[in-house]
Amino acid sequence: MFISRPPPELPDRERERHASWRRYTRKYRRKQSIVRDVWLVSGALMLVVSTGGALILALGTAFISFMILDETR
Repeated sequence: MFISRPPPELPDRERERHASWRRYTRKYRRKQSIVRDVWLVSGALMLVVSTGGALILALGTAFISFMILDETR
């Protein structure tokens, strides 16, 4: 099934109500940029720690990413 972008004339509140359209809101885009920055810092730290430390860091970063992007209220 193809899901198109929401019409630009809809206000953000209307877009946020639809589950698949939340990815196009300003709020969600901001969260995505925060998660991207967290992964970049985590990746840089993984280069200097041991293999076990990198695995633990990756799992922790994934958990934090899910927490940031979670939409429950």
